[in-house]
Amino acid sequence: MTSEADDIETLAPGSRLGEYCIRSLLGRGGFGATYLAEDALLGTEVAIKEFLPYGLARRIGSQVVPVVASDPAENERTAQIFVWGRQRFLDEARTLAMFRNPNIVRVSRLFEANDTAYLVMDFERGRSLSQHLDQIGRTLSERELLNIINPLLDGLAAVHRAGYLHRDIKPGNILIRTDGSPVLLDFGSARHALAGQQSGFTVIVTPGFSPPEQYDQQGAQGPWTDIYALGAVLYWAVSCTLPINGMIRRRQDTLVPAVTCGQGRYSKDFLAAIDWALMLEPERRPQSLAAWRAALCARLLPSDAPPPRKPAIARDPVEETSDRWAIPDPALNADSTVSIAVPGAPEPARTDGQTALELRHNDQAVVCDREHDTVWIGRDPKCDLVIDDNRVSRRHAVIRCRGDTFEITDDSRWGTHIQGDGSTPVSLSKSSSFIEGSGMLWLGRTPGSGSRVDVRMIGGGVQAAGMAAISGVVKGISDVCRRLWTGR
Repeated sequence: MTSEADDIETLAPGSRLGEYCIRSLLGRGGFGATYLAEDALLGTEVAIKEFLPYGLARRIGSQVVPVVASDPAENERTAQIFVWGRQRFLDEARTLAMFRNPNIVRVSRLFEANDTAYLVMDFERGRSLSQHLDQIGRTLSERELLNIINPLLDGLAAVHRAGYLHRDIKPGNILIRTDGSPVLLDFGSARHALAGQQSGFTVIVTPGFSPPEQYDQQGAQGPWTDIYALGAVLYWAVSCTLPINGMIRRRQDTLVPAVTCGQGRYSKDFLAAIDWALMLEPERRPQSLAAWRAALCARLLPSDAPPPRKPAIARDPVEETSDRWAIPDPALNADSTVSIAVPGAPEPARTDGQTALELRHNDQAVVCDREHDTVWIGRDPKCDLVIDDNRVSRRHAVIRCRGDTFEITDDSRWGTHIQGDGSTPVSLSKSSSFIEGSGMLWLGRTPGSGSRVDVRMIGGGVQAAGMAAISGVVKGISDVCRRLWTGR
């Protein structure tokens, strides 16, 4: 609902903005108002965001003007801030218009009128996450929540890579479309993380979902700011209670941890990841969406979801040519296989046209691709690529397939270093990067030390040594082959 004051400040139904006719007010936030409008030329519905910041601007007729104070100096400062904010609004709209992600609302146009700025977005049909939960009348399972949050992380990651933040993530800004897919709305509070300019109108908060640093004009904001809000959304969905205001928590933190209020209904790792996102100190939170996703999806989903597939494991060929037989392993899915080298025939080439990433350490090799999309590296025997080296953490790093690109996230004590062929190493410490091609990974304090993992990008028609498997079971050699696979 909107207040009477909002109705006075916002455009009335029937107002015209060029070829657009305002039909109704969709919402009013700290940065402006959002309207449902009709494109008179195309006959389509659109959403239009108007730059109308609280406390800085007011409407006189159809025009938007800076507020007037008794102090002339204050008036001048307010006018300067308004002009700066309007330009920033336009700059950020241009940036958001470049994104073409199904989980971010699409910006199609921006223009200036009425002495302010407007951006035109797709009008998405569906219901907010709040309405969605009210409609189904129950809490969502872990699988259902991950099916909502993971696509949003994909979209938000593109925004973060461009140096922008959303800064107003909450259930009301997450829309569940009629087909069940999620989309993140209302980037009107988006701010360039590197802008370096602070002013009163940038303090936009939603109690319960905004972290403490967002209440402070000088607060250090970054990806961890949006991560807190996403964690608060999951906490709200799990506990059915609004998270305690961040500023109140800073004075006295009485928030019941997610691992307590969700115990028995969700996995420990999932709940611990929510609590990690809700740490009060920014430096104690995940510093990237990739690092948080790794924690959020660290374990198998509950029984209502199929277990994830484990990457195919292969040893170096026993001879120059080899046959491969697939030996079912009880630790994997019934339709997953472990590839074991058996002498006899040439390796088949990859012919599916997809890009894949091969990782090798000593006599082990694993492949990461769209089917086997997550590969863990570490000392833990449960990792996909096991490295027996005390300089390597138990769960040192994780690689995820993102279509035809591969994202690596360091989760170690010492660090992970990426070195392409003939290039300068890139060091990761609890952060993420993309693997662009072939090269190597160094797991340890510095590049060139610690354990080495060779990385090779492979694609359609490229020989994938140690990557292919021929399905089948050879009776009588199962135990021998499993000992070869495990090294025991």
